[in-house]
Amino acid sequence: MLLNYNIDLIKEYYVCPYNPSASAGDLPLLVEGMARCRYGPQYFTEREGMDTYLLLYTHEGEGVIDGPDGMYTTMPGTVAILDGKTYHRYQTGQTGYWDMSWIHFRGICAGAYHRHMVAGGEHAISMTSSSIFLEELDRIRQLMDGNLEIRDVQITRELTQLLVGTMEEGRREEEHPPL
Repeated sequence: MLLNYNIDLIKEYYVCPYNPSASAGDLPLLVEGMARCRYGPQYFTEREGMDTYLLLYTHEGEGVIDGPDGMYTTMPGTVAILDGKTYHRYQTGQTGYWDMSWIHFRGICAGAYHRHMVAGGEHAISMTSSSIFLEELDRIRQLMDGNLEIRDVQITRELTQLLVGTMEEGRREEEHPPL
């Protein structure tokens, strides 16, 4: 397992670690944590051999992601998904800051969502309706703070909606690329 990082933190909006209940192990998707932070110019994370997937959303600034399929830049309003098993490095781009939300997840369906999201070769999906994506993300965060008996199932439902909505947005982009 490889994990190197430099947390050049400018602002922490929220950080939510999450431990699913023991009975949640057979759910299709499990959230392990999420956060929204603004990182400075020296920020980077380099990983390989992790058992989670990572969904990144860029609010402001830009991020550069280097992985098995090459290097690409995430701009405001874009979503990227990374497979923690494969080598990747992500860092602040040329803007000098990167305001992003991230969510780590795993589960028996996680790999399938990753494959479907990157199937078209696009690794950064531009979200034309970012507000819907951000509302879903916020619902997941609120559920993580709750103490409900069925919250693992509710979080799985919300994460599924978030991933499916992102894939639908990516398909629309493929069918109608920007001029």
